[in-house]
Amino acid sequence: GNVSVDGLACGGRRVGNVGADHNFQSDSLNRFMLDAKLLADNSTVLTAEGTYLTGGDGSLAFRVTIPSLPMTLANAFLPEDAAQLEGALTGWMSISGSTANPVINGYIRFNAGRVRGPMTGTTYGLASTPIRFNNSTLNLNRFSLTSSDNQALVLDGTLDLRDFHGMSTGLTINASGFDWTNSTSQGG
Repeated sequence: GNVSVDGLACGGRRVGNVGADHNFQSDSLNRFMLDAKLLADNSTVLTAEGTYLTGGDGSLAFRVTIPSLPMTLANAFLPEDAAQLEGALTGWMSISGSTANPVINGYIRFNAGRVRGPMTGTTYGLASTPIRFNNSTLNLNRFSLTSSDNQALVLDGTLDLRDFHGMSTGLTINASGFDWTNSTSQGG
């Protein structure tokens, strides 16, 4: 089936022309098959395909591809004074295994990604370094935020997502001269 909304807005703020094309089927073996794509302003921004088997532990086999998802789509749902996003998200993920213990592989990457923080008065650049998922472990691999004066805050390490009830992390954060705010206020 197809669903589309032209001129979607939230709180008076434009999201865009959005739509979804999908094919969802089930069979006598209790398998559910999905083939879907998400469209924004007539471009495919995300696809998902795969199967879910309901018997036993429930097994998954899905692949999500993100050719270029505009981050601005989220802005209408964020408070204006909190953050505004720019750029695009790309990548792919495979999700397989049981529903109780899914295995995630793939990566996401920001292309010209930026976060504008009205409350902090600055814009942060998001590195194009891939954020990788390897057997349900997220690896930041020296991912950085860059302040308006080109100073970096570097996140390095892993987040283990294999047990959602007991996630573990091994992260380091390094920054020197990183401007969190761009304020001319003298306080008082």
